[in-house]
Amino acid sequence: MKRKFTSVAVLMMTAVIAGCSAGSAASASVPSAAASETAASVSGMTAGTYEETVSGHNGDVHVSVTLSEDGITDIQIGDNSETLGLGTKAMDLVRGRILKANSTDVDTVAGATISSAVLKSAVNNAISEAGGDPASLTANAEEAVKYEDTKTQVVVVGSGSAGLAAALQAHQNGNDVILLEQLGLLGGSSLRAGYYIGGDTKVEEAAGDIFTADDFTNLLVTSNPDQTEEAEILGKRAGDSINWVYDMGMTDVYYDAGSVYGKGLHWGKDAGIGAYAVSAMQNEMDEEGIDYRVDSRVTSLINEDGRVTGVNVETKDGQKYSITADAVILATGGFAANDDMAKEYTPELTGLTYDASKGADGSGMLMAEDAGAALDNMSDVMS
Repeated sequence: MKRKFTSVAVLMMTAVIAGCSAGSAASASVPSAAASETAASVSGMTAGTYEETVSGHNGDVHVSVTLSEDGITDIQIGDNSETLGLGTKAMDLVRGRILKANSTDVDTVAGATISSAVLKSAVNNAISEAGGDPASLTANAEEAVKYEDTKTQVVVVGSGSAGLAAALQAHQNGNDVILLEQLGLLGGSSLRAGYYIGGDTKVEEAAGDIFTADDFTNLLVTSNPDQTEEAEILGKRAGDSINWVYDMGMTDVYYDAGSVYGKGLHWGKDAGIGAYAVSAMQNEMDEEGIDYRVDSRVTSLINEDGRVTGVNVETKDGQKYSITADAVILATGGFAANDDMAKEYTPELTGLTYDASKGADGSGMLMAEDAGAALDNMSDVMS
């Protein structure tokens, strides 16, 4: 049994995905034939392209590393089974950092440290194989972004599907928005979403097998007779939410009319659908120029006379600043990664693995409670 925690997100999307155990970062590396033929003996490393294979989160990761006599000139990430949008995104980010710094002495991506470390390991192996010392390539100093106290109209805390949707909708409604994420990349637990469910979607229409919003509503009402109003809202709006993200470019998804789980399920073709949805929404955030800040943890809410007027933030490098706002939206997910809260609210699930992001640490709930909010339905989780 796995400990799974769910919350009602803005997009009303359901996630199902199994947790994965971390692999070791051992390697078996051999220079490519081309590199062996063309490599030149130089005073530093032996220049050439080295093919490395390292053990990643979900299997082997193949990396081609091109070196000059004194530096790292290119990194190509090949076949791998890292989680799409999470591990793959982290490796892309670390790749850029290594090339910019000419060193593997760069930060990993919070929330995807295993995949980050895997890429660094592959490059270190290549450097060692070329006769160099990874420690001798000292990273070029990169000046950190400096933040100051500021004001905006809407601040969103958390970057799962709920937070991304809230930030996009608030911006599309004409508001200035800042979104804050404590981990090193956007997506939160939504990156692990296995499927979405809804009726009357464009994906279903293209498949020629319609599961209507009324069909979904009737199913939910029948299953939840004590929550008819909520079931009707979810049933009628879920398909609209899927279409909204689909229109942003959530491609490579399909409708599974014959799923053993039931009708109305939408899946990603090569990974859980959450990776495709987060990617589409992040691209839309970039196109609209919305200010989002990763590695930015909200430490407390600013409470003035019983009203929340902003947030206090701390960055990964220790900067502290405040953002005041007309509205604060907490979209921080659940508490699966907080053992103390799990023991308090779901003691029967204590010690079980969970599928949520490590960022689902309950901090948003605790900050809201400190500001005077009441925590309710805390034991209503999936087991």
